[in-house]
Amino acid sequence: MTPPTLHDNACGKQWITIAAYHAYRDPGGVTWLMGDKLSQWKNGSFQVVAQAPEGVSVGDWLVTADRSGTLWAFATGLGFLSLDHHRWKPWPTPPQVAKLWGSDIFCDSTGRVWVSTMKGDVITMYKGNIVDYPPGPDTLLVRHSAFAEHAPEEIWATGVRNGLLLIEKGRFHLITPMGPDFIAPILGIVDAGSEGIWLSTKEGVVHVAKDEIERALQDPSYRFHWEIFDSTDGLPGKILNLDPYPKTIQGTDGRIWFVGTRGLAWIDPKNISKNEIPPPVSITSISADGSSHLAGLRLPARTKDVEINFTALSLSVPERVQFRYKLDRIDKQWQDPGTRREALYSRLPPGRYTFHVIASNNDGIWNNTGAAVTFTISPAWFQTDWFYALCAFAGIFILWSLYRIRVRYIARAIGARFDERLAERTLIARDLHDTFLQTIQGSKLVADSALKRSDDPSKMREALEQLSIWLARATTEGRAALNSLRTSTTETNDLAEAFRRATEECRTENSMETSFSVVGDAKPMHPVVRDEVYRIGYEAIRNASVHSKGSKLQVTLTYADELSVDVADNGVGLDQLVAERGKEGHFGLQGMRERAARIAGKLTVISSSESGTHVKLVVPGKIIYRRTTSDSH
Repeated sequence: MTPPTLHDNACGKQWITIAAYHAYRDPGGVTWLMGDKLSQWKNGSFQVVAQAPEGVSVGDWLVTADRSGTLWAFATGLGFLSLDHHRWKPWPTPPQVAKLWGSDIFCDSTGRVWVSTMKGDVITMYKGNIVDYPPGPDTLLVRHSAFAEHAPEEIWATGVRNGLLLIEKGRFHLITPMGPDFIAPILGIVDAGSEGIWLSTKEGVVHVAKDEIERALQDPSYRFHWEIFDSTDGLPGKILNLDPYPKTIQGTDGRIWFVGTRGLAWIDPKNISKNEIPPPVSITSISADGSSHLAGLRLPARTKDVEINFTALSLSVPERVQFRYKLDRIDKQWQDPGTRREALYSRLPPGRYTFHVIASNNDGIWNNTGAAVTFTISPAWFQTDWFYALCAFAGIFILWSLYRIRVRYIARAIGARFDERLAERTLIARDLHDTFLQTIQGSKLVADSALKRSDDPSKMREALEQLSIWLARATTEGRAALNSLRTSTTETNDLAEAFRRATEECRTENSMETSFSVVGDAKPMHPVVRDEVYRIGYEAIRNASVHSKGSKLQVTLTYADELSVDVADNGVGLDQLVAERGKEGHFGLQGMRERAARIAGKLTVISSSESGTHVKLVVPGKIIYRRTTSDSH
């Protein structure tokens, strides 16, 4: 535009042309234009009130007015000024503040002047005191901020990256909207009191109800809800983003005016028609892994992805229909997909599910009944109840089997202990029979023989001496039997010498002719096995001398690859049944067989009335012989 000039048109009317770069409407309803002059619209025409501040470019200054009607200005290079009798009065402004380029100016009800700059600073001036709030994490402001008063000393500031900023006594409070799709940046703001806050954005007009604002201010974690009005509601185009002209103002009648790309538009916040009809909701399809199914059908086993499509009928503004959905057993609360009309679930376990969906129309009226559908995902064979029961049965069977194995192991261990104790008792019995009791029996025979010849003092003395020897032996053998239960002897013992003594003892008890011979060289023997061999041989010699009634006894000890002991007499022999099983009530032959089995030996008893009795014991060399260093080479 050109500077204001007066001229006559063809009809004789006078027109005024004004170069205006900023416009401002004060609280009294007066419209001010700022360019190279300050002009006022009053009584149906523009009147020049004052020149622009000296030295300031046409578009580098802004004007606002306080409640008393005083005009305040902020000019780049000069700072703050006030209009006094049509002349601009400068106020002392720090140079670093005065050089800033203002983008919006506002005066609140207390008389404090607010200025936002293109750099992002917020500057306040109150009674000559100037405070500069530079951009940073505290202010959160970006360029082109606008102001509106919420309450005394509480000022709204736009231009934040997400949401709104409330400046309360120099403190900055950010409140954020519900959802990430809030339309930003905000170009203009009007606080309509009980009618909430109205924001002009590039995509349309955003309204935030008063109760939502108050709740967000009381609870910093709360995210306020909002609604938008755009071209579908009658807005002519989009909000015009043409600086530095205001984008949103409120008229004296309460209407809020907006500048669109195709004209002006207003809205009366007290008289906004609402769509009170909740939209009917329907579920259109269910898809399992890309295959469509009718609602309510059983989905195949091992389904990975389930997609549910739904819609709602709203004829006024269908694109603003909002949805919420919930799947029983999966979602603990309602999911908010916004305007999206599908829900996707992955890897659902088999079972029965019910899907619920509700919707709201363009004015937020919800159909809380909505629609629901029930579907079932069939289980795979390894997801069925019988498979779980089989696994449970298998687990129980395995535990039961392990328990039985454990019980059997414990039973065998206890049985082995019992067998060991029984073997110890059997060993004691054999030792008592083969050593101690036989010695006692021999002592009795000596005593009986002495009593038969009691008239011969020399024989009586010889018998008593022999009886003393036998009793001493009984004591020694008893102690040896007890010691054998505690320790195993490792003493070297000549088996041949032991058998030789045994044959000599038999000779003193009767008139049998006895002989003892050794074949081969003596070898080191395991003491336990050696003792068992001696017990068996001694028992055979004792039985022959006491029971055979023979005249000859031959004992042979043979050292070869195997150790053998032969005891033969020419007596009356044994009954065949006694030779095989032993005599009832006697444990001689039985003990000999048990000892032989214990050392893996072979015991043979051959008896007849013509040839007498022949007892032979053969023990494997690897059992009785001890290996020496020379043997190993």
